[in-house]
Amino acid sequence: MTSSSPGGPRSDRGGVDSSRRPSAVKSSASAGSSSGASPRAIEAIRKRDGRLVPFDLAKISAAISRAMAAAGEADEGFAQEVAGVVELALARRHGSEATGSTSIPHIEEIQDLVENALVELGRGNTAKGYILYRDRRARLRDAVEVRHPAGGRRTTGDPAVRVQESEGSSNWSKGRIVSALMGEANLPRATAEDVASRVEERVFLSGQRRISTGLLREMVDNELVDMGLTRALQRQAPLGLPRHDFSRILRGEALTPWEHESFAGAAFQAGVPYLSGPRALEVSTTRAITSEIMRRYVLEDVLGEGLAELHLSGDLSIEDMGAAQLPTWIAVPGELLLSGEATPSAAFDLLDELADCARGASIGVVLEDPASVLQPLLRATRAGSSMGISAWLHAIRAISRGSGRRIDLGSVGLRNKGFLARLVTAMAEERPGIHAPRLFLSAEELGSLIGPSGGSAALESSIEILLETGRIIPVWVSERRFAAPGCRRSPRERGVLACGGAIVLNLPRVARRAGPWRESRMFEELSGLVRASLEAARAIVAFQRRSQGGDARGFARMRTSFALQPSGLVEALRTLGDGSVDPDQGARLLGFLSEAARRYAKPGDPEIVVSSLFGERASARFAWIDAERLRQGRADGDQGRLFGEAGEPFLENPPEVPYSVGFDLGAPSGYWPGEAEARLVATLPSGALFPLPTLFPTSATELERYGVTAQVDPRPHLSSWRRFSHGRDMASVGGIDAGLFTLIPGGGESGNGNPNV
Repeated sequence: MTSSSPGGPRSDRGGVDSSRRPSAVKSSASAGSSSGASPRAIEAIRKRDGRLVPFDLAKISAAISRAMAAAGEADEGFAQEVAGVVELALARRHGSEATGSTSIPHIEEIQDLVENALVELGRGNTAKGYILYRDRRARLRDAVEVRHPAGGRRTTGDPAVRVQESEGSSNWSKGRIVSALMGEANLPRATAEDVASRVEERVFLSGQRRISTGLLREMVDNELVDMGLTRALQRQAPLGLPRHDFSRILRGEALTPWEHESFAGAAFQAGVPYLSGPRALEVSTTRAITSEIMRRYVLEDVLGEGLAELHLSGDLSIEDMGAAQLPTWIAVPGELLLSGEATPSAAFDLLDELADCARGASIGVVLEDPASVLQPLLRATRAGSSMGISAWLHAIRAISRGSGRRIDLGSVGLRNKGFLARLVTAMAEERPGIHAPRLFLSAEELGSLIGPSGGSAALESSIEILLETGRIIPVWVSERRFAAPGCRRSPRERGVLACGGAIVLNLPRVARRAGPWRESRMFEELSGLVRASLEAARAIVAFQRRSQGGDARGFARMRTSFALQPSGLVEALRTLGDGSVDPDQGARLLGFLSEAARRYAKPGDPEIVVSSLFGERASARFAWIDAERLRQGRADGDQGRLFGEAGEPFLENPPEVPYSVGFDLGAPSGYWPGEAEARLVATLPSGALFPLPTLFPTSATELERYGVTAQVDPRPHLSSWRRFSHGRDMASVGGIDAGLFTLIPGGGESGNGNPNV
């Protein structure tokens, strides 16, 4: 069985459990069998060129598996069962223990049996794809056959010209060009031969005796351009990097101006954690190069032209396109990684599984319910032990540094007060850094730890350290709790969750287009971007499924969601409020985003989760693009038409720092840090408060702005979190106001035709 079959990685499994073979397909299994003799195993098959090769059941299973993955029906176990049926049918047709002799099946017969088995087992889509693939391969084989026209020079296999390949060289072959154009560019046979003839004529007239495959591709591309075959050119054009960009990556330079050191430095001065994004975890130039190639592939081949233009123009940004074949985050309960009973050594034993899981995501993994795997370790060791929780945290840091992914902890639970106290203390003793694990902690979990009236000074000090360094991220939960960035877990749901990616929206630009006090106009603009975001999420999730064959690092079934990240929320609210920031207006905006994503979604779409944990790079990119458009608008005398409100102070000077990220409103007038944010997120049932709002600097002078003369709070971050939690408890969080969606024209209709969904 040939291994050249559609889509997906090759299976490593070579056998099939006979007990799993379906009994329903008896016609295929019994075809050609007329005696009651026991079948004899098939040992060889005949290829199309007449060669005999050993029979390999794994190749049949792998071919079926790839065909199923290409049809969106990936099921490795079923592929093995079908291969077993084919093997049994071949044994009945060609082998007999009674005579001790066997005949040799042809590869075409094997493929016919595969088709029959797929049809009879109800896998029509897979069978159709398999048939079409066989037909395509047959046409390609016919294209590369050597022909010698009567009275003319042979047109393929000419030894006078050698083609230099990556591994050696070969004779000139026009037929190989025809085959490549039919297979890669999907050209019809006649057109492919025309292009190949033109290229061959140029090569022979040039007098060259050796030509590289790279130069040959350039010549083919030139002919496609001359013939107006631009779509074919795009399909078969190679992906690569200009040498100038390649050299810049090797020198460690950014390819984009918004990633320049001066701009990133300005972001730090503004308190924006710019370098905590995906680029901060790049561990090699190899990954940086492959990321850039993948980014270009996604723009050209995965997204449609309209989505690519929205991304390039800066209306929205698709995060981490350089690793779009992977989900950004994975959330996995600790118990799923345990191979046996939870023991003191099991916490270290699962590190391999955790590292493998992290490599299946582009940004990181959240280990949920860490108490289930770490409690035995804590009981068996004392605080400060070299083999205790501190050693485990060191191992997590090492895995993160080596893999270039984050490994965070979450969902400790309310019944693990002692464990949580030990964990927080050990984390506070660790040195901070982007590879140190973070802890997603809810107010309820904090309350179980220190109580409403406070806890021990040492424990509160540890919590303050972790909040200040960003290693505790406060979350709020409802019936569906926060699991990981872009992921929410339903009650009693214990499987692996994945955030397929994140779409970041340029809110300041939308607000400028709408103008001050025109909230409904802004919602109308946002509705189009939400629809585009859903379209992008569909395209990327489909690409991920094709790339991974339905499997991701051993987790064959993951429920996938997608994050929707507002960028520049403070700047947008300031524009809408004509200079002032209204948290209630922000709550309506966030609620509208969440509800619009839900109403516009189609059956089978990934869930859209409004998030605050993405967008660092996008915020820098948006600000730079908008600043350039402002400068260009001034140069063209068109600034008023470009931004609408030329008199706004923010627009008098181009932005020199990234737009704000997350839900920090920057202490608007009349609110203590945490209070405004509590009103802001009242329409979101769950999420993460990032970054944490605090007073900077925490001095008596700063407090005078708020009319307070009391002593400076020694733990401002913890106090801010408490105010936020209290404010959320006081706010009405019974659900998103359905009236928000009616603020735009046509807003009473949902994307699936049911306004009540």
